[in-house]
Amino acid sequence: MFNLQILKLFSRSTYLFRLKPFKYQEFLKHPLLRRSYFLSFLHFCLRGYDQVIRGDRRLAFTLNDQYYEYVESVYLKANPDVLEKIKTKQIPDSLCHFLRQGYPEILAGKRQYAVDVSIPKALKIIKNQNSKKRKHLCLFAHFDPQGLIDPYVIVYLKTLKTMGCDIVFVSETAQKKELTKLNRLCFRVIQRSAGGLDFGSWYSALNYLKLNLNHYDTVILANDSAYFPIRPVDQLLQKMAKFDFWGLTESLQRGSASNPYHIQSYFMGFSKLARKKGLLDQFLSQYEKHLILSKCGIIEIFEYGMTQWALNLKLKVGTLCNLIDCYEYTKKTRSVPSLDHITPTLDLWDTLIEANQCPILKVGLVRDNPKNNFDMGIAKKLLDKGSYKFELVANHIRRIKHQK
Repeated sequence: MFNLQILKLFSRSTYLFRLKPFKYQEFLKHPLLRRSYFLSFLHFCLRGYDQVIRGDRRLAFTLNDQYYEYVESVYLKANPDVLEKIKTKQIPDSLCHFLRQGYPEILAGKRQYAVDVSIPKALKIIKNQNSKKRKHLCLFAHFDPQGLIDPYVIVYLKTLKTMGCDIVFVSETAQKKELTKLNRLCFRVIQRSAGGLDFGSWYSALNYLKLNLNHYDTVILANDSAYFPIRPVDQLLQKMAKFDFWGLTESLQRGSASNPYHIQSYFMGFSKLARKKGLLDQFLSQYEKHLILSKCGIIEIFEYGMTQWALNLKLKVGTLCNLIDCYEYTKKTRSVPSLDHITPTLDLWDTLIEANQCPILKVGLVRDNPKNNFDMGIAKKLLDKGSYKFELVANHIRRIKHQK
């Protein structure tokens, strides 16, 4: 392992001065790394380089006064010759080409970083028959590699409707034949162009539908990254009415933001006051300034950002589940990381459900077990207690197990 680290450092030593034009150092968590260019360079060589390729670390730059972050798929789409060089093993990866040759050529006008750069577009808007308008609105982001609308998603949508929500379903992947499943569930369906993950879907709904949000008591932004509801939610919206901006779980996991506190973005609620003060408008304006972001950049700018914008607007911010209580409860039963390294829905998943009555189980936890702490047997018992059909989870995971 030590020899591998030395090899990485040696092979990437040529990037010492090539990082100068980019924002990388500013995004590091530790203050020593942010203050020292040399230490940040060591971090880049040993860890950051691979993280940038995966989208888990930000490498930002400006072209023609427009902010961008390095995204491997974007660069390869615009530069198929780079992909060919990787296939023939002339270069190890796309980031190597971008830093050594690609970026200087882009500045000289000899190469493009990206093609067809634009904000997500609503390609088709379907209006379904719907009963009288409900008290709440949910903008629901969907993504499925096979283009299916899985049974667990239908259960999720039916529950939202029972909770009194009008539903706008937004997808970049759903097959046309699958959309008939939504006829009596969603009063609008948007098929959109790719880009921006869930925030791209929410942007599409807010930007293209031009709905009168003043009609609704609550606007919810949700996605299909969780099984819901594995605990009763009939009183959920009433409980959260005391907040202006809220979610189900909160986190202190530290990014590059100065204030690490943020509400996790898979299920967020906005009161009338939050909308009146411009919280959603701020999201729209910021989204239009950031056309290409890494996965990490999307989380930091919009997930961390949304919470910080709400706090700056003096809104009441809160969550259904209390992080500190859940953390202390879990520490009694097993070893867990420090609070600033905790991802609640992964590290504290069972406690959230059992002690905090959290109504979700994250799909990524079940599929990938990234913290090596997930137990399917325990999950089945917890789901059975809440009357959620375990078969929904098992069948979905069986189908997507080898897809990400």
